[in-house]
Amino acid sequence: AASDVYKRQLIQEVWREVEREIPVRKKVRFSVVCRMEGDWTIRADRLQLGRALGNLFRNAVKYSGEEVGIVAGCIRKGKRILIFVRDNGFGIDKADQKHMFETGYRSPSVEHRTEGTGLGLSFVKMVVSAHGGEIGYRHREGRGSRFVLILKDKKRG
Repeated sequence: AASDVYKRQLIQEVWREVEREIPVRKKVRFSVVCRMEGDWTIRADRLQLGRALGNLFRNAVKYSGEEVGIVAGCIRKGKRILIFVRDNGFGIDKADQKHMFETGYRSPSVEHRTEGTGLGLSFVKMVVSAHGGEIGYRHREGRGSRFVLILKDKKRG
């Protein structure tokens, strides 16, 4: 059910949940950067959007070395709200990027390193699509990944 969701608060609450699951051996630095003026809310299904963000946070930890850096935040661009998650992890190989949102797909390069089902990113895409949005990805060579959830600002048309 859609309700007003404070983006920064959602990011922080979801992170607190994920933080409890982090293996002790991982050293994680997490920060939130929201550069928005005015209304900090969006109309969204808080539970599902929170689950999608949680998946991106878990992946950032899972697919990184022992020293993990995550920056999450939000930006308004015209009539769109961008919620991003940037990490310093391994990134997704170029050959796998065209399949990464397919249900059940797991990169052969990570199957032997990490457990998983291949459902996470397809779920994130499904949630964002249900909100009338899109998901973007950029591999930052040697510096990790950046996922962006691009949502329509329903309050601005």
